[in-house]
Amino acid sequence: MYDFHRTLAMTLRLWLYGALAGLAVDHMARGQDRGPALEDYNHIIWTAKDGAPLEVNQIAQTPDGWLWIGTKNGLYRFDGLHFYPFVAADGTRLLSTKITKLLAEADGNLTIGYEDGGLSVLRADGRLEHLAPATKESPVHFAYDMVRDIDGSLWVTTTSGLLHLEHGRWSKVDAASASGSDMPPHVALDSNGQLWAAIPGRVFRYDRATRRFFAHLELPEPGNSSYGFRRSPDGRLWAIAGHRYTVVSKPASKASTRSGSPVQEAHHYALFDRAGNLWSLRCPTGVCLAAAAGSRADDRIDLLAATTSRMDRTWQLSSLAPNVIFEDREGNIWLGTAAGIERFRANALRPIRLPPTFGTYLCRARRRRQGVGRRSPDRARMALRSDPTPSH
Repeated sequence: MYDFHRTLAMTLRLWLYGALAGLAVDHMARGQDRGPALEDYNHIIWTAKDGAPLEVNQIAQTPDGWLWIGTKNGLYRFDGLHFYPFVAADGTRLLSTKITKLLAEADGNLTIGYEDGGLSVLRADGRLEHLAPATKESPVHFAYDMVRDIDGSLWVTTTSGLLHLEHGRWSKVDAASASGSDMPPHVALDSNGQLWAAIPGRVFRYDRATRRFFAHLELPEPGNSSYGFRRSPDGRLWAIAGHRYTVVSKPASKASTRSGSPVQEAHHYALFDRAGNLWSLRCPTGVCLAAAAGSRADDRIDLLAATTSRMDRTWQLSSLAPNVIFEDREGNIWLGTAAGIERFRANALRPIRLPPTFGTYLCRARRRRQGVGRRSPDRARMALRSDPTPSH
């Protein structure tokens, strides 16, 4: 005979057991989720057979969405499908085909540095102007790094030192470049508008009142010549010394973090993406990812200890010695190599591990993300977790 109350009690018990099991699975899944790994990204490679230029040294993106690619063989535009060699609208020629630095700015201008000397700017209206000639008398020899200061002036580091373009006039700054290092300095502007310079093992702070750089911090000498600055999404400015990263500046307020965020620039060593993951090149080969390294409260990062995944096999990349890394405004990560360019795009779903049990689960997670997973006897226990920023 049908016993309604007994059946109801059994149903409630099963529902309660299922809910508790679901909570346990959700908790364990969160605890075992260590962030994204490189294999979780959609990875595409463009090489010569796809029309990509070779010897890519620089990547930048202007506000109109164009991706600009600087190579040893010229400047190219990329729309995601086709590569177009740059030709100025008025017929003006680049000073050299050997591009060493690109600086895309919020006003639409693209400043171009060369290996053979000189400096140009491609205006948003298509005009190409030269800020320094490519001659022996030129103040700019081999543009290595550039930053636009808060007053609109331009800082350029070259093999001959640190230069300042202010009100149309060039001047050489006797600071970090005169400190005994043969390496050109890196320059950076922090979220508070403070200007910094770095050479291997030393960091300098610019004093606007005296218009001089002063020694600020000594760092371990990088054995592999990796040095410079990177900013994490929270506004902290990090100095690079080999595989060690040290905070040299923090934002004065949350407002300064938001207003001080510059256009993302390419870098030859590393970058923090918008989620705080640290990407590094040639570590010692290929590309490495330290998930959430820039989101933690620590003011120091040891890349060797923080790395959570890597790609360092010949079949994984077009080159095991990438030249440059860049994040576009949609959050895609780009690599420039001797063989072409590569893109890492976050997948909408990525796997996470589940506890050893059978069945299908729906797990709620933070930030309104959800994951669905299933374990079968002959497969590893895995789940799929949705990314908060779906791919485009």
